Amino acid sequence: MDGVKIPFLEYRTYTMRVMFPGIEEHPVLKDLDSPANVEKALRLFSQLLNNKMFLLTFIHTLEAQRSFSMRDRGNVASLLMAALQVPPHCRCLKGRARGCRASGSTSNTRGRHV
Repeated sequence: MDGVKIPFLEYRTYTMRVMFPGIEEHPVLKDLDSPANVEKALRLFSQLLNNKMFLLTFIHTLEAQRSFSMRDRGNVASLLMAALQVPPHCRCLKGRARGCRASGSTSNTRGRHV
């Protein structure tokens, strides 16, 4: 047992391999470079996602669509997990969204920066 090590990956690498397997450059990794109205809309949508009633209704509505495949369910679940793991003012896995106070931070605890 001497020399046996537990594999360890950085949080970002682990997250990308688990939630977005096979995708090297996912849009959630890109910096937000959007007009102020788009950023405001994303902040408002983020607030809605943190509302339990909205989130449940959103998921039930998606699942009620016949065209909503298992692949779609997995993609939406991964995106929701990524969106809900970081605080609203820092909604990207890089931790470098405009206005993010923890640029370069790597903590993986809910409510902290990624």
